Amino acid sequence: MSKSIIKNTLGSRTFTFAVPAAGAEALAFANAHLDGSYVVYEVVSKVGNETVANCNKVALTLKNSTTGDKYTFSFYAKSTLGEDEIRAGLIGITVNGVKADEIYIIGMESVAIAGA
Repeated sequence: MSKSIIKNTLGSRTFTFAVPAAGAEALAFANAHLDGSYVVYEVVSKVGNETVANCNKVALTLKNSTTGDKYTFSFYAKSTLGEDEIRAGLIGITVNGVKADEIYIIGMESVAIAGA
């Protein structure tokens, strides 16, 4: 089944949600039902390994030392990646308006994922 992501901005707030439709159908839905501005993202390919058994749950904060802006988020990383590799891969990226020049890993733990 196709899936698309819609980011809908109403005033100063942005809402993100998935719809079970391909890009054209998701856009038709947005045109008919949404107010404000919106962007439709369609999944065009799927890459990866669905049999993952272990990974690292990483919580971190990105900081821009010039502006002082910070952004904290978490994600599941490959079990083979260490803290230094994660920092190196994220340095210089911009997430939620924060260009990271400092990265603080708050927590990192190994997690076993049960099969479906």
